[in-house]
Parts: sequence; C-alpha cells; structure tokens
Amino acid sequence: MVLIDRIHFGKVLIALAIAVFGWALWLTLYHPGETPKYFGEGEFIEDFPAVIYFAVAPAFLAFPYFQKRFKWIIPVILVLMGARELDIHERVTEGGFLFFPVGFKANHPWLYALIETSAVSIAAVLLLVMFYVYRNVTRRNLERRDPHQFMMIAGWLAVGVSIALDGLANKLVDMFGVELPPMAAFLSTVMEETTEFFIPLCFAFGLFAFHQARRAGRYDPADPAYEIG
Repeated sequence: MVLIDRIHFGKVLIALAIAVFGWALWLTLYHPGETPKYFGEGEFIEDFPAVIYFAVAPAFLAFPYFQKRFKWIIPVILVLMGARELDIHERVTEGGFLFFPVGFKANHPWLYALIETSAVSIAAVLLLVMFYVYRNVTRRNLERRDPHQFMMIAGWLAVGVSIALDGLANKLVDMFGVELPPMAAFLSTVMEETTEFFIPLCFAFGLFAFHQARRAGRYDPADPAYEIG
C-alpha cells in the first residue's frame, strides 16, 4: 500500500488549522497593532495560497474527478482565485498591459469599476454553475459521510468567511460608523489572511482524500449521481 493511502488528510487538515489559527490568536494577543512577519503584503501567508491554487487546478484536470464533462470548471475557478490572491487584476490594469494605460485605475475609476464588476460577475456565474452541476454529487456524498466532500465544503465556506472578514474594520466604519478596537481590527485582518491560507489547502486535501476513496472502491459506478472521468 502506497504512502498516500495511509495518510488521513482530514486529520492533517484539522491539526494544521488548530496550529495556524492558534498562532494567529497568539500574534493578536502579544503583538496587537503590528503587522507581524509573514502576514504583510507579499509575505508568505498571503502568497502561499496562490501557489497552491495554481498547483491544485491542473490536478483537478489530471485526476479522475466527478462530472467529467464539466471537470474544467473547478480548475478555472481555482486559477481565478489564485490570480486574485496575487492581485493580478491590479497588476494588469496598472502596469500598461494591452490597452490599459499606466495609472488606469486612478485616472478612470468608473471604467475600472465596470471592468472589475464584470470580472466578479463572471466568476460568480461560474460558481453558481459549478454548484448546480455538482448538487447531486454533493448530496450523495453527504449521505455517505464522505470526508472528501466535507473538506471541499469547508473550502467553500472559508471563501465566504474570508470575504466577510476582508477589510471588516473599514466596512464597519463606512457602513455603520462603528470603529473596532485596535485589537479586534487586527484580529479580523489576521483571521482573514489565515482563512485564505486554508482555502486551497482544503481543496488540495479534499482531492487527495477523494483519490484515496476511489482507490479503495468506495464509489459505486452504477450510482447515477456519479460520473467519474
């Protein structure tokens, strides 16, 4: 039996989550108001997820996975998420790429907002299509208490949490005039970065857990919910 079949990816993911979130809380308590090492712009915690996104995306194409006719959609979404982590959209529009002049965002804010809104809308449509395509597979896997499916769902839930925490302190001031205490604002930033760190790890570990289950023959080829390709 190969090593990959001996690894319980769910347990590894839980252990990593406890360690990293515990570290984040420790930083909040003992270094409030500072930007700790590894959490700033261009630091490890911010850039590492993009590397995992770009590694996991082709893996979803290479590995047999559900719904073979639509197996392209998850890799496309993961590439877009990795590009977002690296702020590719701002690098393109601010760097004089193609038809974007240098300073495009500052000089054409409304046009930039239109382009950004269009890009977000396309990503949202892809997500809705993906959830629709995989609805029966997800339901069947949850009935089977499939560990792989729980990890995948955890990744998508983490996406929602990270979006909610993104710039939370500024959002509360702009929307409600509420200013968070410095430690709470710092904690929201650290927890956002930590949550984003785990999103691609959930997908990567979920894919490996699926590979384990498939090798063990735990998916019934006769089940109409599955179309593993």
